This record gives sequence, C-alpha cells and structure tokens, in this order.
Amino acid sequence: MPPQITRKIERVNSALKKDIGELITSWLVDPRISRWTTVTRVHTTRDLGKATVYVAVLGDDHERSETLAALESSRLALRHVLRERMRIRHIPEIVFKYDDTIVETADVLAILDTVAAELPEAERAD
Repeated sequence: MPPQITRKIERVNSALKKDIGELITSWLVDPRISRWTTVTRVHTTRDLGKATVYVAVLGDDHERSETLAALESSRLALRHVLRERMRIRHIPEIVFKYDDTIVETADVLAILDTVAAELPEAERAD
C-alpha cells in the first residue's frame, strides 16, 4: 500500500475514533448504552467503504450485548452526524465489534499475580 494511502487511512481511523467516541458519550441518548463504553480502535478498509469500530464495555454480558445492540441500531444516525462533522467525501459504513482485549489483559494480569504469589520469597526478590 502506498504511504499516502496508509496515512490517509490512519487519519480517517483517528478522526472516526475521536468523533464516534464523543458522539457515543455526549450525543447518543439510548438507555441501553453503558456509561462505561469506550471506542478503543477503528479499522477502515483500503477503499474507505467500511469501518470496524471496536468498543470496550465495562460491565456484564447483558450490558455488553445491550450496548452493542443500541450502537448497531444507531449506525445510520451516527453516519449522518459524521457526514456533517468530518471533511471526507464518503463516510464509511460503520460496524461495531466488542473489543475484549481489556478483559483478556485483566485475565493475564490475574494469572501473573497468582504465579507471583506462589513464588518463594527468594525468587521474588530477584
């Protein structure tokens, strides 16, 4: 991929992440959306036709599924507002996906804490 295309996609990803994050927290008024929803990253296809928006939702499975359902149902409205806010010719189709890297990271840290607690005192000092 030529460098100018890569930079353009990176700029679009960054702008979408910022704007969608702001819209979720301040513009969308859907009680199904968890207050603890964060846009973690955006991946846009090379042709700028589709943007996968990864969101982290702190809470249980029910909150996560409700939040994703609400975000999916507001995709068209979000694109409409993004069309007014962003200076690009075509706003990509938005697809929301749950980003479980935060949960996975917490699980790994818990395992590491367990292993560290089981180590003899002499080995922990090293």
